[in-house]
Amino acid sequence: QTGVGYWALQRGTTGSGRSSSVEGNRSAHVAHNPYWTYGQPEPPAPLFGRFYTLQDAQRGVSPRLEYDFRVGWSGTAYIWLRAQGGGSQSFWVNLVNGQYYRDPSKIYWAVDSNPPVENSAAGSCNTTYDYAGSSSCSGSWNWIRIGSFSVISGSLHTLKIWAGSPGYEIDKIVITSDSRTDYSQIEPLTYDSGRGRPATVGSARAGACDPCNPIFGLTVNPSDCTTPYYLVTTRTNRLGDDLFSDFEPIRTSQEAIKRFVQKLDPQFDQVGFVAFNNDTPSRTELACIRRYGRACYDPLVQNPPISYTQVLQAIEEQTAYGGTDIADAMRSGLGVLGLNVDSLSGWNNNCTGAANSACGRGGAAKRVMILLTDGSPNDNPGGACDDDPSLWPYNNDPDFDCVMYYARKARQTGTVIYTIGLGNGVIPELLQAVADETQGTYYFAPSPKDLDNIFDQILANIYVRLIK
Repeated sequence: QTGVGYWALQRGTTGSGRSSSVEGNRSAHVAHNPYWTYGQPEPPAPLFGRFYTLQDAQRGVSPRLEYDFRVGWSGTAYIWLRAQGGGSQSFWVNLVNGQYYRDPSKIYWAVDSNPPVENSAAGSCNTTYDYAGSSSCSGSWNWIRIGSFSVISGSLHTLKIWAGSPGYEIDKIVITSDSRTDYSQIEPLTYDSGRGRPATVGSARAGACDPCNPIFGLTVNPSDCTTPYYLVTTRTNRLGDDLFSDFEPIRTSQEAIKRFVQKLDPQFDQVGFVAFNNDTPSRTELACIRRYGRACYDPLVQNPPISYTQVLQAIEEQTAYGGTDIADAMRSGLGVLGLNVDSLSGWNNNCTGAANSACGRGGAAKRVMILLTDGSPNDNPGGACDDDPSLWPYNNDPDFDCVMYYARKARQTGTVIYTIGLGNGVIPELLQAVADETQGTYYFAPSPKDLDNIFDQILANIYVRLIK
């Protein structure tokens, strides 16, 4: 929803910079979503989420976490979080004088009935210790002491944390009587593989215990809901809810893409997949039955020789993170179709199974690319694609120029591109221009639930072209 953020339980990614304390299937933390990847890299921008101010927290507008705990001492209690700011995944904030800046590390907190106060320690590093040894407070897990308060032994308290910066994540909460400010002195680095002492034992309540909360993945009726946060109007299977299903809410999109692939005919249709952010795109080559009259795969090794299994698996394994390098994705997509448009070395179209060995059928086979994005370009692969600013004269941004460069390459190679803009974070004019350049069609999907209908329309258009 435009202009609204939320806290959500997230799955960590083992071994990544944003992994949680407990690795593997039980890995989890909470995050303030959505990231700015659902919007634009710089203002002005139509943003899905929101940066919440201290005033928002004081007025009760900012989403809030609550954590109940009981202390075993009298005196002062110190609150530590294992957390990280949103880094480059945080929104730009508009100052009073019209200037913009990106603030990645804001949260607001209070204990019991006290009013919320601001904490931005994750951006300073002067009272933090990151077990990985990183100096980047906003992009890696850090131990942060957010404050202190007076306690009596046996007393029950509630820690409240209001959302500020999108992308801010919290992994552990520790309440301690230790007054030292350097967490590296409080616990040996060897404890729990350097992740610090165990979280303080507490209890969850309110929305965290509501059976209708998507994190439980239950099938619920309206009468089951115990808070106003997660009300349902009809019997609902929460197992399929985006908040339950994935690192970020892309599960609905993944399922729609997989359903589209499964509607293709492996006797005639090849399909590949390219996942992209601002790193090197991940390619899954075309699955096919023949090219130039030869089998693409040895049936003695893979029988039957045709399967979309690898493509479906690649779709299933995706998580949303990083930037939006649409141009590099288009270049990789053309490569999957067997087109080395930049004359890259080490590339071939022999379908050997090796890296950069494409399985394009060639000949009169119709080449179609479907470009799905929820944001605007904020990176590019460099090279010749950003040499001509007239490719996209509406702004001085090589990321946009490169998108149109590869749209032109697609047209020159007879590749039709259908573009899909998911949500309000896209630049519809750019996606429309890519489709127009290649004789494709641009579709706008307000939400992932609209993708099935769009994919059906694209499938019908593809078959009409083949019949003609």
